[in-house]
Amino acid sequence: MTIVNVDIVPFEATHQTEVDALMFMISKEFTETIFSPQSKTMKEVSLLPTDKYWVALANNTVVGTIGFTILKNNTIALKRMFLSKEYRGKGISKKLLDTVIDFSDNHKIFCIYLGTMNQFKAAQKFYEKHGFKEVSQATLPIDFAINPVDTIFYKKELMKL
Repeated sequence: MTIVNVDIVPFEATHQTEVDALMFMISKEFTETIFSPQSKTMKEVSLLPTDKYWVALANNTVVGTIGFTILKNNTIALKRMFLSKEYRGKGISKKLLDTVIDFSDNHKIFCIYLGTMNQFKAAQKFYEKHGFKEVSQATLPIDFAINPVDTIFYKKELMKL
């Protein structure tokens, strides 16, 4: 694995055009749509007090994204973890995930949940490699907003309260 020099920085509204382009390119890799009807832009959701997002920049270009929504009981829902195809396998996904885990450790978050699509096989392997365990939809927190395109759910415990 070759680690590429990238910067993980907080999302800013000026990144939205590049995030849109990244999402469009990623969507072309899959047969099923990766967007749900209620999808909002990162610019819109980043304004919510419960949400936080970062982008991965390579040569000042957005190549990846990650974020979360704060849930009750010191838990979060991981959201919008995407990486440009040409940057996969280079340690950037781990760097993005580590950003959220570092934030979680510093804010006493003890558990991360996420939903993903069946067609995102590489993402599922990534999550499992990094300690996420598949869980049933029925075990998700009541305030976990289920994206209609997600059919597989994961949980990673970070620390005990």
